[in-house]
Amino acid sequence: MTQNSKKAWSTIRKLNGDKITPPSVSDITPNQVGSQLVANGRRAETRRAKGEHHSTVIPGNQQNMSILTKPFTSEEFEAGLNTMKLGKAAGPDDILMEMITHLGPVAKQWFLNMYNTCLLTQRIPSIWRKAIITALLKPGKDPNLSKSYRPISLLCTTYKLFERLLLSRLSPQIDAELIKDQAGFRPGKSCTGQLLNLTQHIEDGYQKKLITGTAFVDLTVITKAERTKQAIDNRHLLHEHSAVRKRLGSRSSFLDTSEALETTPTDARTTEWQKQWNSLGSQAAQWKERGITPDECLATGHDQPWAVWKTLNRLRVGEGRCKASMKKWNITTSDACACGEPQTMEHLMNCTQAPQCTGDDLAEPTAAALACANHWKDEI
Repeated sequence: MTQNSKKAWSTIRKLNGDKITPPSVSDITPNQVGSQLVANGRRAETRRAKGEHHSTVIPGNQQNMSILTKPFTSEEFEAGLNTMKLGKAAGPDDILMEMITHLGPVAKQWFLNMYNTCLLTQRIPSIWRKAIITALLKPGKDPNLSKSYRPISLLCTTYKLFERLLLSRLSPQIDAELIKDQAGFRPGKSCTGQLLNLTQHIEDGYQKKLITGTAFVDLTVITKAERTKQAIDNRHLLHEHSAVRKRLGSRSSFLDTSEALETTPTDARTTEWQKQWNSLGSQAAQWKERGITPDECLATGHDQPWAVWKTLNRLRVGEGRCKASMKKWNITTSDACACGEPQTMEHLMNCTQAPQCTGDDLAEPTAAALACANHWKDEI
């Protein structure tokens, strides 16, 4: 059997008697596509040329700079090599990542010496500055139009490995300077954690009878008077600057149809939730055992104090500010509970140093569940 997957699938289709659709022939020529891509690039360069570019050198800590400039080790090289993806197209150097991974120790040492030379001299091979531009047809677009193609750049594989080595050095230094509340593009953080932190902050204020306010700042919106001043005053910082078009301006509504309801809005919502509930399978069954159902009725225990009811619901769904989640979000450094075990949401119900309960207890809730919720209400 050949290792070419395209040929293998073609053979399977022939054996199954499937009809093979011949590829469509386009009248567009490579030169036309290339000219269109060059024209797109020129327009971008023209827009950039209108504004002034200022470069700022940020002074760094001397110790951090020494960490960044010291030679790469063989361990760093192997770690970076293991993170690279295989099966990618080669760039101008015609070197595949599979070739580097199968090299012997002598050849890998040669690559390591080359990377250290680049790091020491702050120079890179000229071929690394080149790329192979390939045009790909956009999904659902007319192949006979040059505007229907988008470019991708195939970089040198050796250059991408060098970037990965630099990234492994830069990431810890940058991450240490960021505030813990910064979640964008950081490993271990997500929207779920940020929303949970926000709701916890609101709940804490609710318990203390405080009002929580939020401020949303849109720096792209300016007044009509400011826009007029921007257009006529060449001293204005945004003079001749065109506002970015809203990306959602060309998007159609996500609502497919609009139909009159045959039942009440409450029944319609409950029916829709029931459909989604049935698709959850075992997770829905587990939630139902803990007293959560797809309706608009308040979950059991709503007659308890807010902090207790909130804790009951978090124990039921298995999402909360336990130490395991806090460590995952890089808010704390340890996930150990007072008993020594990793403090997950499931562990909170079975911790030996706190009142214990089961999923059935949470569904009622029983006295055991209330005792467990009272114990953890200030932590999760």
